[in-house]
Amino acid sequence: MTGITNHAKKGDLENFCDSVGNFSTSVCGLTEAASQAAYLVGIADGASEPGRPGLVDQSQFARANQAIQMACQNLVNPASSQQQVLSAATVVAKHTSALCNACRLASSKTSNPVAKRHFVQSAKDVANSTANLVKAIKALDQDFTEENRQRCAEAAKPLTDAVDELTTFASSPEFASMPAKISPEARKAQEPIVSAGKAMIDGACHMVTAAKQLAVNPKDPPIYQLYSNHSKSVSEAIKRLVSSIKDCAPCQRECNESIDKLNRSIRDLDQASLAAISQSLQQQTEKSLRGFQEQMIGSAREIHDLCSKVKDSAKAEPENLGHRVTMMASYFGPLSDGAVGAALLIQNSKQQTHILDLTKTVAESALQFMYSCKEG
Repeated sequence: MTGITNHAKKGDLENFCDSVGNFSTSVCGLTEAASQAAYLVGIADGASEPGRPGLVDQSQFARANQAIQMACQNLVNPASSQQQVLSAATVVAKHTSALCNACRLASSKTSNPVAKRHFVQSAKDVANSTANLVKAIKALDQDFTEENRQRCAEAAKPLTDAVDELTTFASSPEFASMPAKISPEARKAQEPIVSAGKAMIDGACHMVTAAKQLAVNPKDPPIYQLYSNHSKSVSEAIKRLVSSIKDCAPCQRECNESIDKLNRSIRDLDQASLAAISQSLQQQTEKSLRGFQEQMIGSAREIHDLCSKVKDSAKAEPENLGHRVTMMASYFGPLSDGAVGAALLIQNSKQQTHILDLTKTVAESALQFMYSCKEG
């Protein structure tokens, strides 16, 4: 925004236009990020359902089909020049290659054996038909006669039929993407991000309009004031957007609750350690030492197994983070209780302190891990 102002004042219209372009690109990037953030907030709600990508990009198949059909029409059109024929051949090669790659990818992703075989066979049919058409086009290029053009028409028919059949199959509803279902409660949670994003876009549009006037009349005080007001509104909207994304980020509540649980476990361990140092730990008889040890081992194993899952969720699966941090935190109560119970049944005060300190170290490490997950 500073660049827009400076270049407008200097009358440097070329750099002014570059600055406006950079500004618009940045706003578009922020808008896309805000949309993604709002989506993640929405599907993090337990009553929402995340969207599901389709097995294939059905629009890609439709576009490729249309392009191939038009290219084949140009091939057999008597009015097409030799250059137009070669251009059509390039279009056919490009789109048939893309379709074959899409078929191979779809066959590797689906678990349906019938669909897998169909995609593989369709790719073969399209590839073979394309190869035959390319041979006919080469012959036409070398000898541009009606006879060779007719051969192209005959070779194009199997290709268009194969592409039509493939497009129809790929357009099946079972291969389509599934849109997300956002619950009413989740929509309320999305509102701060959405409203801040809209305010940013509105302010940016008004600012660019004012910038146009500023470029024409850079020394006009009312225009400069108008531009300044709109640029300020954009800055405030961006700050509000960033703050809303941070405050509404998925799983903040679950992370905070998990942090509270860990802090409680650490306090319990601290109190037990102080009692062990003063040799005032009182024995409990509800479990044996072996029972408390097994409780600790079981909890520690569960925590260990969840660590990588929580890490993956924090990095790339925010919709799963809340459930996983809650599950991990739930094992620290039994872990700390087991450590305190085991320490109560150990007579040596140094051993008591050692087991409590080790457990506290695990809890403190998990606490830092939770903070990292929360901040993302």
